[in-house]
Amino acid sequence: MKKLLLVLLVVTLASFLLVGCLGEGTVVDDDDDDDDVIPPPVQAVTIKIEDQYPAAPATKEYIRADLLDVTVTFAVAVGEDDIVNFVAKEAGATVPAAGKEVTLTEVTGSGRKEWKFVDYKFGDTAVYAPSLTSLDSLADCTEICLYVTVNDCCIPDETPDVYFETVKLDDTAPVVTPTLTVKDCDPCPVVDECADPVVGGAVFEFTTLTTDEDPCDPELGNSCKDTCSGVGAWSFVVDKGECDECPTASSIGCTVVGATDCGCLPYQTAAERDASVDASTDKEYTLTFDVEDNVGNEQDTITWTITVDTDEVTAVDGTGIVEG
Repeated sequence: MKKLLLVLLVVTLASFLLVGCLGEGTVVDDDDDDDDVIPPPVQAVTIKIEDQYPAAPATKEYIRADLLDVTVTFAVAVGEDDIVNFVAKEAGATVPAAGKEVTLTEVTGSGRKEWKFVDYKFGDTAVYAPSLTSLDSLADCTEICLYVTVNDCCIPDETPDVYFETVKLDDTAPVVTPTLTVKDCDPCPVVDECADPVVGGAVFEFTTLTTDEDPCDPELGNSCKDTCSGVGAWSFVVDKGECDECPTASSIGCTVVGATDCGCLPYQTAAERDASVDASTDKEYTLTFDVEDNVGNEQDTITWTITVDTDEVTAVDGTGIVEG
C-alpha cells in the first residue's frame, strides 16, 4: 500500500512540473509538420488596355474596338518556366465571338511582373478559332471577357491559373451636331495678334440644344449623344492662316454649348484688302469642330467657312448654321 501511494505522489509531482514548463494556457500542437509552412503570396493581377475608360486599370468599363496594346501586371513574379497568354471573348454566349489567343512578352526590367502585347485586335480579328466568330461581329457596347492565363511553357497544366474581367466594347463614334450662330460684335475693340490692331469683328455662339425637348424622351432636345462610353473631348478651332495661336473653344462631354470671345473673327483690314489680288475679295476663315467619345472613337470633322469683309459677315457655309 505504501509503495502504491509513493508511485501516485511521483506521478502527480511530474504533472505539475510539466504544466509549469509549458506555461499557463499553452496549447500543444502535435502536428510539427506545419510549423514552418509559409502561405503562398496572393497573386493580384491588373489588366490594362490602351485608351481604356476610365483610365484607372481597376475601374475600366469600356475599350475601343481597335488595335490596342494589352499590359498585364502581376503582384508576384511569374515563374521562370511559365508563359502568359491573353484572349478576349464575348461574355455570356454559348458560342462566343473571340479574338486570337496570343502570348505576351515580358517587359524588360520588370522582374517577370509586367507583360505586354502590342496591337491586339479588339476589332477586326482576321485570325481566330474556326468555330468562333470574330469580335468585329459584335454589336456596339457588347460585354467581352479579358482572359489572362499563366501556364508552364513545356508541360502545360490541365488547370492553369486564369484571371479575367469584363469590359464593354465600344465600336461607334459619338453623334454631336452643334448649331452655330455668327454675330457682329462691333464696337468691341480687338487687337488681332496676327495683324495690325483692328476694331470690330465677328463672334460665334454654339449649342447642341434644340427646340424639340421632351421630358419623356431624353434622346430629344440635345443633339449630343454617345450610347456607350459617352461623349469625351470636343473642340472648335479657327484657322487664321499664319497666326500660331488661333482662338479655340474646347471642353469634355455634353452639352456642347458656349461662345468665343468678341473679335474671334476680325474683319478684313484695308491693308489686307489692298494687298489681295482681287480688291473685292473678302476674307475667309475655316472653322472646324472635332469630337471623340471617351475611348477615342472620332466623329467625322464638321467644317464651316465664314466669310467677312471690312465690317460684316457676308457668308457662312457649312452644317448646322444659323446666321445672326
